[in-house]
Amino acid sequence: MVSARDFPRDDARWVLFGGRSNAGKSTVLNLLCGNRKLARVSKTPGCTAAANFFSLSQGGYFVDLPGYGYAATAKVRSRNFEPLIRELLASGYVALFVLCCDIRRELREEEREFLGWFAKGEGENLLLLTKADKVARSAIPGIMRRREAQSPAGTEVIAISARTGYGVEELRRRIYRVLKGE
Repeated sequence: MVSARDFPRDDARWVLFGGRSNAGKSTVLNLLCGNRKLARVSKTPGCTAAANFFSLSQGGYFVDLPGYGYAATAKVRSRNFEPLIRELLASGYVALFVLCCDIRRELREEEREFLGWFAKGEGENLLLLTKADKVARSAIPGIMRRREAQSPAGTEVIAISARTGYGVEELRRRIYRVLKGE
């Protein structure tokens, strides 16, 4: 889906998932939904080319946004995201924006920019630090504090590992509280 005319027309709330092409966004979606084949996971990053809506049985939608920052056309594609993001925000249904970032990488300007766009909207921001199993568990709290300091005010930070399950239940609870309007 690439424009507002393609968005769902019910009153359900949306949780948007964005991030660099290799941040593990599709893996997170599959993990949360309990279906390893729901969102396409590939060794070649950048496979998601449009906003894909996944209807949840509990109500609401997960929205898989296109990845950015990997392919040779990344700058062109990133510029094309802004109209899509603005349309999503204008819908009034965005409850939470989850920005997936590899825990081993510092936040880049484009990631801070995305968080800034959503910080101005009606929903909430969540910086999701993926691949937490790739760093020492004792280092995770310090990394989380640094990323929170780099993010717009009010951005929550959670670290997870799809491999070990670290932080997954905390993420689930957070998402479903938002979908219920709590």
